[in-house]
Amino acid sequence: MATFISNCSKELAGDDFLQDLTDHIVDQWQAVGRHLNVPSGTITVLKANNAGDLREVIFQMLMSWKQEAGFGATYEVLALALQKARRKDLAELVCKGKLPDGSKGNTGNTLSQADILTNLKKDLKWFYPNSLCKIPMCPWGGEKVSIENIFTNVQLLQRMSNPQEPQREVPLDSIHKLFPSDHQKERTRSILQGKAGSGKSTTVARLAFEWASDETDPDSPLRSYDLLFVLKMRAMTPSQNLGDAIISQLLSADKGYTAEEVEKFIKDHDEKIAIIFDGFDEFPSPVKGSVVGNIMDILRGKRLRHCCILVTMRPWKVLESKDLADYTVYEVKGFSPENVVSFVMDKNFKQQPEMGRKLLKYLELSNLKESIASIPLLASLLCHLWKTDSSMMEEPPTRLGELFECLSSCFSPKSVTDDNPVCSSSDEERVDEVDDTSGLMKALGPVALDGILSDQPQLIFSLADLKTNLEKAVLKEAKGAGILTFEEKRRPSVKRRSAKGRKMKETFVSFYHKVIQEYCAGLQLASLRENDNSNFEVYISKIQSVARALDLSYVLSFASWKSQQAAEEIMNLLLKIFNEELKVKVPEYEKGSLPLHECQIMQKYFELCLQLNFEADSQGKLNQQLSSIFCNQVVRMVGISSYVAEALGHYLKYIGVEDDSHACTCDQPLKSLQLMQLNLQSTTAFREVRKQFPSAEEMHTRNMKIYTRQNSADLERLKCSLTIKEKTGLTGMEHWNDYEFIAKYQLCQLFKTWQYSRISLQPILTYLMHLRLEKLTLTGQHLSDSLCLLTDALRLGRLSRLMHLSLSHCELTENETEELAPFIQNLTSLRELDLTNNRLGPTFGEHLAKIVNLNTLMLEKTIYEVDVMEKFAESFQSLTYLTCLEFRRNEITEVGMLKLSSSLSFLQNLQAVHLPMQNLPAEVFPKLVEALAQHKDLRDVQLLHTCWPSELCQSVAHIVPKLKKLEDFRISVERMQTEYPEIIERDVTYLVEALCKLKHLKMFSILHVKMDISLLQKMVKSFTDCESSQFESLRISKKLVYPQESLHGLSDTQILLLW
Repeated sequence: MATFISNCSKELAGDDFLQDLTDHIVDQWQAVGRHLNVPSGTITVLKANNAGDLREVIFQMLMSWKQEAGFGATYEVLALALQKARRKDLAELVCKGKLPDGSKGNTGNTLSQADILTNLKKDLKWFYPNSLCKIPMCPWGGEKVSIENIFTNVQLLQRMSNPQEPQREVPLDSIHKLFPSDHQKERTRSILQGKAGSGKSTTVARLAFEWASDETDPDSPLRSYDLLFVLKMRAMTPSQNLGDAIISQLLSADKGYTAEEVEKFIKDHDEKIAIIFDGFDEFPSPVKGSVVGNIMDILRGKRLRHCCILVTMRPWKVLESKDLADYTVYEVKGFSPENVVSFVMDKNFKQQPEMGRKLLKYLELSNLKESIASIPLLASLLCHLWKTDSSMMEEPPTRLGELFECLSSCFSPKSVTDDNPVCSSSDEERVDEVDDTSGLMKALGPVALDGILSDQPQLIFSLADLKTNLEKAVLKEAKGAGILTFEEKRRPSVKRRSAKGRKMKETFVSFYHKVIQEYCAGLQLASLRENDNSNFEVYISKIQSVARALDLSYVLSFASWKSQQAAEEIMNLLLKIFNEELKVKVPEYEKGSLPLHECQIMQKYFELCLQLNFEADSQGKLNQQLSSIFCNQVVRMVGISSYVAEALGHYLKYIGVEDDSHACTCDQPLKSLQLMQLNLQSTTAFREVRKQFPSAEEMHTRNMKIYTRQNSADLERLKCSLTIKEKTGLTGMEHWNDYEFIAKYQLCQLFKTWQYSRISLQPILTYLMHLRLEKLTLTGQHLSDSLCLLTDALRLGRLSRLMHLSLSHCELTENETEELAPFIQNLTSLRELDLTNNRLGPTFGEHLAKIVNLNTLMLEKTIYEVDVMEKFAESFQSLTYLTCLEFRRNEITEVGMLKLSSSLSFLQNLQAVHLPMQNLPAEVFPKLVEALAQHKDLRDVQLLHTCWPSELCQSVAHIVPKLKKLEDFRISVERMQTEYPEIIERDVTYLVEALCKLKHLKMFSILHVKMDISLLQKMVKSFTDCESSQFESLRISKKLVYPQESLHGLSDTQILLLW
């Protein structure tokens, strides 16, 4: 014994060797396990989990030993255990890495590294274009075409792990951004997340095609990888190792690779290997106590750390995947409106352009272009439906459930030959045809629902298991229709052999796409509720978090569409989750002070609740639950889709109805409706974002503090990089300096990905008449087709309770505002009016003057004509209760300012005033400051875009001692020709000395003026020692301080904001 043990090979072969060994120790396996010190408890669990499958038990036992022993799992230890189990004959062979049938471990490898690389590359470059990258023209089968002929760009967003870095959109024509470039080799791991049907797997197929193609972009990092392995995680098991998965999914069976050879090659060349794991959310969880393979170790970075890894998954799985925290996360957002056009016209209706244009028109009119059609899978379904059933144009579906019902009717089962694994000729029983597709979907429901909502979610099934749960007719028809896909593979865990020595294969079944499974699951969930089946409660009780509810939105929507009873109980469940996780955050959400990413999650949850109500066509029956979710009687949303607008309209139709004929109203009428479409591409628009979302201003200020202290050259390179990535241009952002651009870019991209394009609000504003609103915000909305609804509500006095009205950034024309003007005066309760960035006409001022109770008036960038300005200036005299006047960026003349100064003397309650100073001579300053001096309660004064900063500082300094409550004082300068003016030190010092004596001052800002570093140092010292204990910020323009290099000495000053 000692002789052959001493000659044992040291390196133990991998799984294949242990799998083959199981056939030789069937009679002695328990003794071998005992001598390998495998705990008896482990063996008991393995026997229970694999009842009736002895070889699986033996293999799992050996794998358990190998995993526990680690480096101690050697041929020597295994041989000793075999010898003690009285299998000396086998022990001698195992020492040599052999078995009686001649199979070998790693010690028998005769292929050179170059041969392995050549063979693997040849196999993969054949498999990808001929199999993986062949896409069916319609989702359920038919002719398959190359990915290059059907692929259409989708939107990608890179989510930065560092909250201080800007999120940025990565266009898919830069597909290589998913892989690290040469100077990013340390970033080897990425996640590509996306909802069902958003294009994750198609993107993966495109990547595989790029790598396999000889026409790959020479600048693409894909060229730097010798091998790219693309693995479907739904076809893998937890016990499987990487080598086994690669062989079973990708490689030719006649090449004779072993899993160990493949894994060793990858390990030895990991920097030249890329692996894509597609569908991490479809990877089954291991059974407790069972042996697991090395896949999770690879994903967690415990193995192959230098190998490039890309993992695709659903968003909810990303939230749960804490082990993958070091990954760079990308999100695939589906089609943009432009992508939809390209997909329809170029990929589906190139030969029938008129039909394609009609489909696009239908998508526009039906509000589907930016919702359903933005999901590539659903866009493909729509194109197929349009080609095969043009009659749907007569009454197009508006609900998801209706749409999928239409789509399911297009499934056309084909004949299935007798040599298929579903119904072989050996089946004696007669197979009856399923009558219709709806019945087929219903029959698949139990399997679909159990797979999605079981304790261990399952998206891939063994055919053997399905045959015990489904009739053969159902399987046959589902395969013929393409609803189910069948794939024959070698069983991944144990190599069984037939009598002829061939490795046995097993057939695995899955739904064509998860969303199809979700549709069937939704129908089944509804059926359970309709039949009072107790399993309904069992299933929905498994949904216990906001993230999980959002990920199951399709299942819940389809169930709600099919059954109002199901919808009611699902809504109760969502209300329970809301109360546990979100309700406490609602006050912050409604104020916009909640962190922006949490605001997005909150809004998505609200949208889901509205969607279920809409799908159920509840006609008010669910409004009581919805009013509990909108617990403060506030609906506040940003950038909603047309579909959500329809859903919100359906809710509003039955809420607060005063007509007794509508019994289904909720006890708490809606008080506040806030619908916003925001952007940051102009200074005016950015102010709106800061007003609506204080958390956005905090993020921007934090970013500015960071970036203004960075090296100018680095900032310039980063700005250039971001500009290149943004292919569509950055309108309105070009004037920003480098650090301001970068700081705002993050917010720009966040809101861009949050929001859909402008939509029609007609489905919502139709119900303004019966809402008892106190606040209406329609910021940034497209009102051209629905302004008449707002005008009618104002004209009839149906908004008489309104206290806050915002139509800011709606870009209303002068004619449109003149249409509104006569009815504005009907808002007798109005306290706040925001008309920022709309063009006001000549009569608007006289009507405005009749709203005498106004407290806050926001009129930034509203007046473009001098005569209109002068009329407005006079109209302010009647607004004696006004506390805040925002009037910047309006055309103003010397006469206009004198009239405005005169009107200000009537506004004795004024606390905040922001005035335009552009193009005004210094001669008007004394009159203006004299008017300001009369307002002892002023807290916020902003005099903006002056051409005479020194003279303005000198004039204001005289009245500052009278403004004892002043907290915020700001001056900014208009650019004169090609440069900004320089401030006179004497004048600004005089103002600073006066400000420093105020007890409540918090901020002083003087922007766009040149100043010497010595003056800035004096200002910093003065405000640091000022009499106000509340002083926070001195803000100046960084690039206008000279010399620039001297700024570094002030970079750590807490009160200094470099803008």
